[in-house]
Amino acid sequence: MDTPPPAFVGALPTQLGGRVARFGSIVGASTSRRPTTLVATPRLLTMTVAPSSPPLPPQSPVPDCFPVRFHPSAASAAAATTSASPGRTARRTARRTASPRDLSLGAQAAAAARGRRISLARTLYRAHLERHPTDGRAWGALARLYCGVAAADSSRTDWEAVMEEAVAAVPTDTHLWRHWAAGLADAGFSSRARSVYARGVATAGESPHLLVPWAILEAAAGAILKARELFGRSAAAAPTDEATYSAWATMEAGVGRSAAHATAVLAAGRAACPASPRLALAAAQAHARAGRPDQARSTFADGVAACPRDGLLWQAWADFEFKSGDAPRARTLCERGVVTAPGLSSLWLTWALIEVAAGDSAAARRLFKRGTAAAPADPAVWQAWGRFEEAAGHMDTARSLYQTATLHLAAAAAANDLSGGNRRRGASSPGRRMRDTGGSLYLAWGRLEAAAGNVTKAREVLAAGLARPDAPASHVRLHTAAAAVETAAGAPAEARSHLRAALALDRRDVRTLTALAKVEVAAGDTTAARSLLRRAVAAAPRDAVAAAAAARLEWKAFGDEAGAEARTRALWERAAAAAGQTGAVAREWAAWEAAVGHPDRAAAVRRGEGGGRPGRRRPRAL
Repeated sequence: MDTPPPAFVGALPTQLGGRVARFGSIVGASTSRRPTTLVATPRLLTMTVAPSSPPLPPQSPVPDCFPVRFHPSAASAAAATTSASPGRTARRTARRTASPRDLSLGAQAAAAARGRRISLARTLYRAHLERHPTDGRAWGALARLYCGVAAADSSRTDWEAVMEEAVAAVPTDTHLWRHWAAGLADAGFSSRARSVYARGVATAGESPHLLVPWAILEAAAGAILKARELFGRSAAAAPTDEATYSAWATMEAGVGRSAAHATAVLAAGRAACPASPRLALAAAQAHARAGRPDQARSTFADGVAACPRDGLLWQAWADFEFKSGDAPRARTLCERGVVTAPGLSSLWLTWALIEVAAGDSAAARRLFKRGTAAAPADPAVWQAWGRFEEAAGHMDTARSLYQTATLHLAAAAAANDLSGGNRRRGASSPGRRMRDTGGSLYLAWGRLEAAAGNVTKAREVLAAGLARPDAPASHVRLHTAAAAVETAAGAPAEARSHLRAALALDRRDVRTLTALAKVEVAAGDTTAARSLLRRAVAAAPRDAVAAAAAARLEWKAFGDEAGAEARTRALWERAAAAAGQTGAVAREWAAWEAAVGHPDRAAAVRRGEGGGRPGRRRPRAL
């Protein structure tokens, strides 16, 4: 067999042609017209394509070969900016006209910033900008070197002064205006952010790059009419901008408008952007949520016909069919999807979970392995695989998987730091929160060790997760888990410390408030526990666990106060309404009514007539 050309040999390419058997090989012909049969392994895929086969229709069998044409996935489209901005032309011109010496100043400044040599980086960027004042990218990098609006007022003033200089030097760069406004909005300065957006639109022109985030900001503040006006202006300025229609439909669905209105917005977007996988996916999911399965299937089929190489469309369709009870069709869609997007780890994960539900453990393990090979630093696949092995009783295997995953995450983080890519959001945009980068993986591993009685190892794992840069919500979950470990180990002081750290990150987190109240009750401070539970009930009125805990404490610790019976009954009503009138909460409420001398009320509660209405979601176990 001829050796395939080097361009077709590599670690997990994202564009493949040929037929992929369920667990087999790839067969096809390379662009050099040499026949090749290649085996897919977890680490190395060798692929071949034919240059002129017809595109893949949604319901036809997968052909042996089909042409590879690059098409951005829905995930890439969601992460991309809404449209090209005029400032990009200025930056490209600046780079083309710069001398090698001047370009080295910018490169040195970027290297100094990555090395946390902030003063040197500022000096170098200033020197670069003296020669090239219209380099918008350099202005943005310089602004990121300041503490930003999340720090003291003096730091915010310095940051805003840099942004004023930047937009004065490059007034048509929408990226600079958006960076400035988004930083202010994320730090809570919404009024100031609105004024910056307005200035940017007036200066740089009607651009979706500014109008869409401005509309989202107005919608978050409740100014729905203003948001609709801005979305309409964005659609008029750029009729083919898919982000406008996607964000607009999301807003309409979230503010109580009819599903038909959001569907109409998406239909207009798909008419303007017929090849948009992002809008096809949103429209199909909107039909599914509205209980229109046939229209959802039709929309999915249209989407994959227009964008056959978009893996997220195949994945979403497979997930929809699986949840609808058609597992064989879901499996078929996954099989076809991995041919077009073998590097999409979430697609392998979806297929693996389908096999788990079908009871085919061997197939599930092979698919988990393919998913981790497609994206070694994706924590979701590793965590799902580890939980699967835990459920099967293979604790050592699960532990090994979690450990391997953390090594991949650490390697990916080190590579990003060295390359300067994927900067932390907290550094690149003042006041912004970083996304979750794997805290759930450490959470699963820590809980595994705690359940096995390895308290020291559980503490070590959870501490390692907390030491990583991650989203505040992820750290809240890790602190809560660490507190549970300390409580079980008989260390209430350490548990209290973890829970207070979690509340410092999110003072309205119901799980943390309820857990800290339990710690305070054990310590004898019922007044502090009562205050915490009241905060929890106020933050989440439909949380059955918090309401039930508050009812128990109210009667047990404060039952001799005036009005205690009425307050306790109101809390039981709230808990039963959230949990459902016939569950454990209702039975406990009925027992309490009988104990305080109200048998008629107890009987009414047992019959489901206690008051309130059932909740829409199942609460956590009591």
